[in-house]
Amino acid sequence: MSALGVVSLALNLCAYDFISQEIHKAFVLGWRLKISLMKILYSLRRFYPMETLFNGTLALAGHDQETTGFTWWAGNTRLINLSSKLLR
Repeated sequence: MSALGVVSLALNLCAYDFISQEIHKAFVLGWRLKISLMKILYSLRRFYPMETLFNGTLALAGHDQETTGFTWWAGNTRLINLSSKLLR
């Protein structure tokens, strides 16, 4: 193999290594962003709009589950059993 061939091969390998590292960085950053967004969406401390029973009337308000006493999650009737208590 000539010296020019060796230099060409070395440059190609360096370029391939650089490109593969950049692709890997983009892939890892993409997954980190996706995981971060999923943590935000499914966080237990996230505030959801829900219907709350307040002084005998229903009011739509944004509260988290820890600060409200009795709540009905809008659209999630499967969380309420036959005795009208929230399942945990």
